[in-house]
Amino acid sequence: MGGMTYWVRALLIANIAVFMVTQSQPAIAGVLAFSPSLILKAPWTLITYQFVHANFGHILFNMWALYMFGPPVESRLGARHFIQLYLFSGIVGGLLTLVLDPFASFVFLVGASGAVFGVALAFATYWPETRILLFFVIPVSARGMVIGLTVLSLVGGYGPFQGGIGHFAHLGGFVGAFVYLRWLAKRSPAAQFKRKVYGHVKPSVKVDSGLLDRI
Repeated sequence: MGGMTYWVRALLIANIAVFMVTQSQPAIAGVLAFSPSLILKAPWTLITYQFVHANFGHILFNMWALYMFGPPVESRLGARHFIQLYLFSGIVGGLLTLVLDPFASFVFLVGASGAVFGVALAFATYWPETRILLFFVIPVSARGMVIGLTVLSLVGGYGPFQGGIGHFAHLGGFVGAFVYLRWLAKRSPAAQFKRKVYGHVKPSVKVDSGLLDRI
C-alpha cells in the first residue's frame, strides 16, 4: 500500500500513546470519551474520543486499518486534507451517534473507528476495485467492503444486538468522508474550470463532462 506517511505515522503514535496511558490511568479515558449528553459541557471530546480505545483488540483493528488505507489516501489528498478528512469523519461519527442512538444519553463513545471508516471510504472512492480481506478472511473489492460495512452498521445500529459497538459512529465516518470528498471535488481544478466556463448558464451544446472530470 506504499510507505508510511506523515499523518498516518503521527496518528499511530498518538493512538498507541493514549492507549498506554489510559490503560494505566482509566480515569483519563473517562475524561477524553465523548458522551452525547455532555456535548455542551465538553464539545472538545468530539475529537479526543477518537484517540481512546477500550481494549487491545479495539485499537489493533483500527490501527491496522489506518496503516493499510491511510498512506495511499494521504498521498492522494495531501497531508492537510487527509488529517481534516480523518478528524471530520470522527466528529460526524460522534454527532450521528448523538442524533440516531436512542440511548445516546447513556453512551460513552471511544475509538478511532469513525475516523478510520472515513479513510476507508476515501480509499474505496479512489481505488474501488482493489481487493482486500474483510475481517482478514473475506476477499472483497474496496467498494464491496464499504457496502458490506454499511449494511452491517445499519443492522447493528437498528437491530437487537448492538454488542457495545458504535455502529452509528461507523456510519457517521462514512457520511463525514463522503461530505468532505464532495466538498473537495467542488474545489478541484476541473470543477472550477467548468464554473468559470459555464457559470450558471446551461450550455446549448452537450459536453462530455466526463472529460472535464478527468482534467
